[in-house]
Amino acid sequence: MKRILVSAIISIVLLATFALPVFAVSEETNTTASVTVGAIISITLQDANNDGIQFGTVEPSDTEIFGDVAQSDGTPAIGVTVQSETNTRVDLNIKGEVSGTFALSNWKFSTNYDQSDIRDLTSTYPDLPIYDEAPAGTYAFYQWVSVPVGTEAGTYTATIYFKAEND
Repeated sequence: MKRILVSAIISIVLLATFALPVFAVSEETNTTASVTVGAIISITLQDANNDGIQFGTVEPSDTEIFGDVAQSDGTPAIGVTVQSETNTRVDLNIKGEVSGTFALSNWKFSTNYDQSDIRDLTSTYPDLPIYDEAPAGTYAFYQWVSVPVGTEAGTYTATIYFKAEND
């Protein structure tokens, strides 16, 4: 009888051991990750004749405005290309600087060959961009000059700046 009792107890213990659920120990937690991608802005200038902006020799006139000799309808004196590696839309702007007596207001630009939006260059970038939210591509800057009657003979120069900034 002792043997049956011991066998019964061992059987009950074994049965209880197999009947217990198996518990796996596990824990899960998380955190957040973030990255800020910086803006890349890349522009290049394409000029109509690969020699800068050239007006040639002109006669003073109170009515005529002279254009870059290499520009034509569809071929601006300067094309500003927003390169494909630019990863943000940009605002494009223009300004100028002169030294000497030939006024900056005589140097002009337009985004249209027909001069429908012709403007004087200024010494600061305009508050409103010339091209707003420009994606990759090429943007026209036609260049013009007025030479008022009475302008002294000579060569006059201006420095023209083009700027692309994150919109």
